[in-house]
Amino acid sequence: MTLYEYSQLGCVVETLFGGVSLLLIGNLKVKSSRWFSRAKQVIALVFILVGIITLLQFQLKLNMDKPLVNTALNITMLYTATLMIATVFILLANKMHLTRARMFLTLMIFLLCVALVWVSPWCNPSLATILIVSSLALYLIDLMRIIFVFAIGYKKLVKQSNQLDPDERFELSYLNLIWRCVMLLSVFALLYAFLVMWSDDALAIFNFASLVLWAYVFITVVNMIINYPDAMDTTDMPSLQTPDNKQIKALAGNLSELDSKLDRWISTRAYCHQGITITQVAKQLRTNRTYLSRYINSNYGCNFNTWLTRLRIEEAKNLLASSPTLTIEKISQQTGFTSKSQFMRNFKAQEGITPGQWREHYS
Repeated sequence: MTLYEYSQLGCVVETLFGGVSLLLIGNLKVKSSRWFSRAKQVIALVFILVGIITLLQFQLKLNMDKPLVNTALNITMLYTATLMIATVFILLANKMHLTRARMFLTLMIFLLCVALVWVSPWCNPSLATILIVSSLALYLIDLMRIIFVFAIGYKKLVKQSNQLDPDERFELSYLNLIWRCVMLLSVFALLYAFLVMWSDDALAIFNFASLVLWAYVFITVVNMIINYPDAMDTTDMPSLQTPDNKQIKALAGNLSELDSKLDRWISTRAYCHQGITITQVAKQLRTNRTYLSRYINSNYGCNFNTWLTRLRIEEAKNLLASSPTLTIEKISQQTGFTSKSQFMRNFKAQEGITPGQWREHYS
């Protein structure tokens, strides 16, 4: 086998192993966080896509028999991976950016870039070179736009890092990873743009170098899965033992009492206070923090922070509908969110639309 084929085989083994592993590991731990679960799945699919396309190139020996088709496949793979990663992570960094018009424009640019490279195999060498270079230039311009948008959203989140809750701070650290990966991907895209018309040996060196990139991404994501905070507040929960009849009666009475206390606490809109913690709520209800955490987990199927956010968003919806003169920023303050951006991020994650869109539709 040639050096180029060895590099292809190494890429196949690494990316397919990495993709399948990411799909299988950490599912129970991260399933409660939609953004983390979705991000992990997208990265896994990018790994698998790269592995399958490279395996196809290796089996058919396209670099020898049809070099322009091989180039078209490589560039399509590069474009698709970038589009998949960009779409998911721009949503995390700047949720307001992806309007339907911008998504349509991005899709059209993607299709045009792909069309240009797939026309090239049926053209004469000079025209094929022009088409490939034009496609790469258009791709790189759009990639710079994506990086710019991502950078703006990311920097805003960094400035607000001291106001974010633990899950959002973890999200920010994940975005920091993706920011580094996007920059590395951009560097590799530029390198490929210069190497695409060179010899197979040059592309083999490029493939071997890319193995380091895929290994870096895989190890970092796995590390974040391992260190992801448990979503169900189980760290301080005692193990459950089978209760006797007296314990069952006592537990039923305690549950009924806690249920009444929690209803009264909710009716006072105490959840709208900023910076409230589960320890503070437990003290207000005169109960144990661990007991309250277990009660919320079992009755609402989520942890304390998620439950609190849901209450605040329901209150925000009431204000959006009943007080049309209140600004979004004012509503975010009155419902306990530390910033307008935090409110909008959580609102869209729960409702699927922005507060302004919700107000227009339902008020």
